[in-house]
Amino acid sequence: MSNFFEKLIKYLCYFIVFLLPLFWLPFSFEVIEFNKLYFLFFFSWLGVILWLLKQIVKERAFIFRYNLFDILLVLFLVLAVLSSVFSKDKINSIFGTYGRFSDGILTLFAFFGFYLLLRNNFKTEEREGIEINTIFRLLLSSSFLVILFTIFSVFNLWQKIPVLKNYLPFSLAGSSAFSLAIFLALIFVLAFSYLFLGKGIKRLERGFLILLLLFDFFLLFIFDFTLAWFFIFLSLFLFSLFCAIDRVFGEKVEMNLIPLSISLFVLVLLFLNLQAIIVNFFPKTQNFFLSLPGEFILPQKESFRVAFKSAISSPKNIFLGSGPGTFLEDFSLFKSRNFWSFRFNLAGNNFAQILANFGFLGATLFSLILAFLAILVFLKKVKPEFFFVKLFLFSLFLLQFLFYQNLLFGFLFWLGLAIAANLILFKEKRIELKENPVVALFVEALTILLILAFFFSLFLGTVFYLADYNYKKGFLEPDLEKKISFFQKAVSFNQYQPYYKMVLSQALSQKFQKEAQKENPDQNLLYQTGILAIKFAKAAKDSSPNNILFRENLAFIYRDLGTLELSLKEFEEATKLEPQNATFYLEMGKNQLTLRNLEEAKKNFEKAIEIEPNFAQAILQKALTLELEQNLDGGISELEEFLSKNPNFSEGYFHLGRMYYLKGNYSKAKENLDKALVLFPNYSNARYFLALVYEKEGEIQKAIEELEKVQALNPDSELVKSKINELKEKLSQK
Repeated sequence: MSNFFEKLIKYLCYFIVFLLPLFWLPFSFEVIEFNKLYFLFFFSWLGVILWLLKQIVKERAFIFRYNLFDILLVLFLVLAVLSSVFSKDKINSIFGTYGRFSDGILTLFAFFGFYLLLRNNFKTEEREGIEINTIFRLLLSSSFLVILFTIFSVFNLWQKIPVLKNYLPFSLAGSSAFSLAIFLALIFVLAFSYLFLGKGIKRLERGFLILLLLFDFFLLFIFDFTLAWFFIFLSLFLFSLFCAIDRVFGEKVEMNLIPLSISLFVLVLLFLNLQAIIVNFFPKTQNFFLSLPGEFILPQKESFRVAFKSAISSPKNIFLGSGPGTFLEDFSLFKSRNFWSFRFNLAGNNFAQILANFGFLGATLFSLILAFLAILVFLKKVKPEFFFVKLFLFSLFLLQFLFYQNLLFGFLFWLGLAIAANLILFKEKRIELKENPVVALFVEALTILLILAFFFSLFLGTVFYLADYNYKKGFLEPDLEKKISFFQKAVSFNQYQPYYKMVLSQALSQKFQKEAQKENPDQNLLYQTGILAIKFAKAAKDSSPNNILFRENLAFIYRDLGTLELSLKEFEEATKLEPQNATFYLEMGKNQLTLRNLEEAKKNFEKAIEIEPNFAQAILQKALTLELEQNLDGGISELEEFLSKNPNFSEGYFHLGRMYYLKGNYSKAKENLDKALVLFPNYSNARYFLALVYEKEGEIQKAIEELEKVQALNPDSELVKSKINELKEKLSQK
C-alpha cells in the first residue's frame, strides 16, 4: 500500500510539472492563466490529501520535513491571509485580478499546496520519492512543446487548420511576446546548464537539448526583448564565474569559454535593435513583427515609486499592504501624471508587487526568502551534476526584480523554493500516531476537513467556471439580447465577481440607448432597462468600492442614462480613487456644462488641462464654455494657442472657424474650416459652416456645392435640404 501511495504521489507531481506549462482550455474568457490556476490548485491539493492518507493508512505516523526556510514561507502565507482579510478589495484579493488571476490568495494557496507536496516527497538517502533530475527533464520536455506550439503560432501555421484556428492562443506560456520571451530566457539558461552539467545525459537526450536551445534562441531572436537578453547575459556570465570558482570543469578550464562566449554574444544583442535591422534589409517583415502580441509594461522606477507610496500610505499598509490583487487600486491612487491615461494591474517586477500588496513586513519576509536562495546559490556546495540547479535558482531570484509574475513564473518560483528547501539541511519529524492519539486525531480531522474543502472547492470551481464560460459566450455574441442573457447567466453562476455585473450593466445601457434612438421608444422598456443597468453597475461598485473600474463604470452608466447629477457625484468619488485621471475632470466639466454650471465646468476643464496640458478635448470644452459666457475672444485665444502646437486637431479648427464666423471674420473662418477639411474631408459640420461663409461672402454657387457634398454624406438631413433650396431660390432671384 505504501508503495502504491508513493508511486501515485510521485507520478502526480511529474504530471503537474509536465502538463502545467502546456495546459489551457478554450472554454473560459482568459484561456491560459485561468485554466492553469484550476489545474494547479486541484491537482496539488489532491496530492496533499493523498500524502496525508498515506501517512494515516500505511505509515501510521505523521512525517514532515522542516527548517527555517519552511517557517519563513508559512509566515509569509499567514501574512498574505491577514492582508487579504484587511484588503481594500477583498474580491480581487481572493480570486485575483480578473484576466490575470495570478495575484490572488487562491493562487498563493495553489503554489503552497504544490510546494508542500514536493517538499515532503523528494527523494532522500533514506526514502524513495520524487527525483530532481526527472523534474527538470519533464519541465524541459514540456517547454520544448511550448516552443514548438509558439513557432506554429508565429508563422500562422495553426491558421491553416480550420478546426483549431479560432480556439488556440498565441502561446501556452504567456499572453504576450514579452512574457513569453522571459520564459524562453529562463528555459534557455536551464537547458544550457543542464546540458553542460546534468548527470547521465545520453546521446538522444543531448540532441534533444541542443534542438531545444536552437528553437528557443530562434524565438528569442524574433521577439528581441531587451530584458530577456539581459536575463540570459547575467545568468550565463555568473554561471561561468561559479564554474570557475568551484572548479566544476577541473583541469578543463577551456570549458568556461563556452558559457562566457555566449553571454558576451548576448550582451552584443542586448544593444542591437534586431527587429529594426531586419526590417531595414527586408521591409516586408515589418508587418510580421507588428503582428506579434505585445504589451506595455510598467517601468521599474514607476513600479517601485507606486509600491513605496502605497506601503507608507497608512499604518495598516506599512505592515500588511493594500492586499493581494490590489495593485490597480494602488497604481490608480499613486501614479504620476506622466501615466495619467494608463492603468496597470501588475507592477513591472514581482518584488515591487509584493511591497505594494503586503507592505514592508511582507517585503521583509519575501527578502529573507530570497536571501536564503542567494545564500544557497553562492555558498552551498553541491555535487557537480546538480550545479545546474544553482543556476536555475539564481535565475528565479533574478526574475523577481526584472519582471512581473504570471502563474507560470509563480509556479516555477515555488518549484524552485521546494528544491531549495530540500537542498538546505532540514529535520524530518516522525510522530507515531498510535503513541500520540491527540496528534492522530488532529491529522485525521485535518485530512477530513481537507477532503471536504476539496470537494466543496471543486463544486464551487465548477459553478464559477460555468460563469466564465457564459461570460465568454456573451462577449462573442453579436446579438444584444442574447449577449445580455449570457451575461445574466454569468452573474447568476458567480455573484461574487463584479466584472460580470459591470459588463452586464454596459450591455443593458446599450439596449437603453438603442431603444431611446427609435422614433417611438417604449417608455416602459426604457425605464426597466435603465433601472437594471444602474442596479448591476451599483452592485459591481458595491462589491469592490475601491476599484476604479467599477466606480467609473457607474458614473458613465448614469451619464448615458441622462442622470447627470448622479453621474457628477460618482465622477467626483472616482477622482478620489484616481486623482491624476484628466478624463474624469473632463466628464465632470461636460456634465456641469450641460447643467449650465459654467463656472464649475470651466474649473474642471482647467483641472484636466493642469494634469495634461495637451488634452485636446479639455481645451476645446473650455473654449466652448468661454463662448457660452459670451467671451468669444477668450475661446478663440484658447484654440489658437493649442492649434499652434498641435496642428492635427480637425475638431479644433472647425470650432475656431465657427467662432470666427460668429464674430464676422469670414476670411479667418474660411481659413480654419479649410484646415479642418484637409484633415478630415468628410467633416459635415465643417463643410456646412464653410457653405455659410460662402453665403455671407456672396458666393452662393460655391455654398450650394458645399451643401450638396454635405447632403451626400447626410441624405436624410432636412436642415441641409432646406438650406440648399433656400440658396437655390436666392441664386435664381439674382
